[in-house]
Amino acid sequence: MTDVRSDARRNRERVLAAAVEAVAAEGTGVALSAVARRAGVGVATVHRHFPSRDLLLECVLARMLDGVVAGGARVRGAPGPAFFGFLQHVVESTARRGP
Repeated sequence: MTDVRSDARRNRERVLAAAVEAVAAEGTGVALSAVARRAGVGVATVHRHFPSRDLLLECVLARMLDGVVAGGARVRGAPGPAFFGFLQHVVESTARRGP
């Protein structure tokens, strides 16, 4: 995305962040108009950056998984406790995501 204008990059990030919040709060059936409202953009902006609902949801899932992996990377120690610490992190982070 190096050739994309900075305002377009910011809008894409706002839409994706809003979609992560919306999916966590309302589930994958959340309306794209609700995502747009959360992001403070129009529905056309959502569609411009994410031409299909599936693509938006794929990016939301990737963002959520990145968060789980990043949290797991912070778990250190002996293999057994580190593994169970990671599992605890996964359970806690996904439990906060809602349905």
